[in-house]
Amino acid sequence: MTKAVRKTSNVPSPTGMEQAFSAFEDSPFWPLIMVAMNGMSLGTAGSLVAKHATNYQFKKIFALIDELNRRIDSSLAEPGSEDFYAALQVSLNAVLETQSTQKAGLFASVLAGTWSAQFSKWNEVSQTLRLIRSLEDVHINILREALEVHISADGGNATFSIGTGGFESSARLDEVLTHIDPMLLTSCISDLISSGLLNDSFESSSVARFSGGSVNEKPKPARLAYSISPLGIWFLKKIADPEFTTNSSAPLAN
Repeated sequence: MTKAVRKTSNVPSPTGMEQAFSAFEDSPFWPLIMVAMNGMSLGTAGSLVAKHATNYQFKKIFALIDELNRRIDSSLAEPGSEDFYAALQVSLNAVLETQSTQKAGLFASVLAGTWSAQFSKWNEVSQTLRLIRSLEDVHINILREALEVHISADGGNATFSIGTGGFESSARLDEVLTHIDPMLLTSCISDLISSGLLNDSFESSSVARFSGGSVNEKPKPARLAYSISPLGIWFLKKIADPEFTTNSSAPLAN
């Protein structure tokens, strides 16, 4: 008996670019995406030499385009603000630099604002994009939880801490974000403080951070407590993060 031979298809699987064309060719911003990608040497003959690398890049770009496609006003044939073009270029480059699973949505939120707005403030758009680009998912998660603490205080100066080093009233962030190593939390909080997105100064006295009762007494470290800063609240408003939810109806006031 002759054994049947299974025929294999010689049709290659679609590339990332072909999938993007198929999914978004009717979107009003797709031509702008193509112009921006060509400027980055994506979609050209040179980049197609390394097919796997190009497909890897397109997976990230696809995520950004998909998020943007869900957010923009499709009734507009072109962006309301010229800031969209520059913001798109920044965003495309940034998503290629990261493994973040959240950044595509954050960049898309900013881009959607420049698409719909007739007038936008480029300095604010640029600063927001720069902050998104500099932060990882864990930083955003910490800011979200810090905002929850702020809202729960109902206008008060609520703080949070890692471990028991904060005030008695400080919320324990390490007990909320239990999937993140406390040392990583501490490191990321330091990043957020240096960016001005968190506060860490709550001592009532004018004494320096390490102080003692007398010259013979060993220095005592100040409380390690933190709170979201006005800049942190401003940033979360700018990214209009759709994944952030709170059980409180309190406004995100400074």
